[in-house]
Amino acid sequence: MHVKHYHFIGIAGVGMSALAHVLLQKGLKVSGSDIQKNRIIEQLCKRGAEIFYSQKRENIKKDQIIVYSTAILEKNPEIIQARKLGCQLLHRSELLQKLLTEKKAIIVAGSHGKTTTSALLSYVLSKSLLDPSYIVGGFSPSLETNGRWGKGEVFVAEGDESDGSFLKSSPFGAILTNIDFDHICYWKTKQALLEGFNKFINSIENQDLFVYNGDDLYLSKLSTKGISFGFSSNVKIRAKNIRYQKQKVYFDVDFKGKVYCDIVSPLLGEHNVLNALSVFAMAILLGLDGETIRQAFNTFKGVNRRLEYKGNKDQIVIFDDYAHHPNEIKEVLQTLEKVKDKKRLVVVFQPHRYSRTLELFDDFIKIFQTIDHLVLTDIYSAGEDPIDGITSEALLEKLSRNKNIQYIPRKQLTQSLLEYLKPNDLVITLGAGDITQVSDQLQVCF
Repeated sequence: MHVKHYHFIGIAGVGMSALAHVLLQKGLKVSGSDIQKNRIIEQLCKRGAEIFYSQKRENIKKDQIIVYSTAILEKNPEIIQARKLGCQLLHRSELLQKLLTEKKAIIVAGSHGKTTTSALLSYVLSKSLLDPSYIVGGFSPSLETNGRWGKGEVFVAEGDESDGSFLKSSPFGAILTNIDFDHICYWKTKQALLEGFNKFINSIENQDLFVYNGDDLYLSKLSTKGISFGFSSNVKIRAKNIRYQKQKVYFDVDFKGKVYCDIVSPLLGEHNVLNALSVFAMAILLGLDGETIRQAFNTFKGVNRRLEYKGNKDQIVIFDDYAHHPNEIKEVLQTLEKVKDKKRLVVVFQPHRYSRTLELFDDFIKIFQTIDHLVLTDIYSAGEDPIDGITSEALLEKLSRNKNIQYIPRKQLTQSLLEYLKPNDLVITLGAGDITQVSDQLQVCF
């Protein structure tokens, strides 16, 4: 029997690698190309993938199915060769959709919190007898890989609203975390974004397995069915009595007339309480008992780059987070204010994309105006061309009334921080680019 051969252009991407893992576990042939060797590539090689460390036309063979992402341009030599040979081309979202149709898909969608929520849900279900499949948009120490093909009928996956591809999914059930006006380049208007989410909600097959944030301004107006979660008294599943102890958060869950007391989670912040609450609700709806969920929560080790505790070196506590939207940053900083004790909070931020910095410039100014110690570094372009006047120095100029705000070029950042930081500091690196390397370097150098 002929085994299908899938070739991934840019296989080391988080979404692409997860799909590759699933195909390998299904017994299909996988190859892929990327520009550098890393831990993701090593995992795929161990599973049997063939990897090319450059993207060139010779990598493409006639009978392959070519998988690509939105980041891959038409001028890519492998795309050109694939079209020349008449290969079938699948966008990453199209391949995901094909896989989802084989199972009962539980889609986690929303502007923020998708990766943490989908990783936690995947872990909780994995600790039960459901043996789920999953595609997670990040890496968690609690999950063997970011993609898995299980024997059970449930498939957990993230729905990506940034390019509208979440509308291609066929959700059996869903979690909606929140709606924020982001990815303006794609949606253009707030109304178009809301209509996209409304279309997604209406596509959910089983509304009894639809869980949404009832405290969210937009979702509370869009959703008339499903199970609402939140902190307010009018939601169907409620978190209350929230308290922090030793970098863990404790809370009670009130659901269907029953109170589950002292749920513990290592995921700090009220935004993560909401993420955990949505998972608790979905797990109950899928038939899990409260004690199984409680034990899974208690052992979950979080997701890399989501308020990730990197260590404590020379009395300097180091965190790292992927947050790059003003509202995400706001949530992270509010959480750190609650746990920092008497430490000096030093925020190191790398803006992500020139277009996002332009669109949200005033929002960044508003968020950062209240920070006592802020370090800005160069914008991470993510392949975009610069925009005149949109720089980290321009942000600094608007914030200059705060004497503790400074700009440090990316190349000098680690060394400058080694000289700037002192004992009893809590430092966090923020951004979706390569800023995470700085937290790793600080951890080693101190």
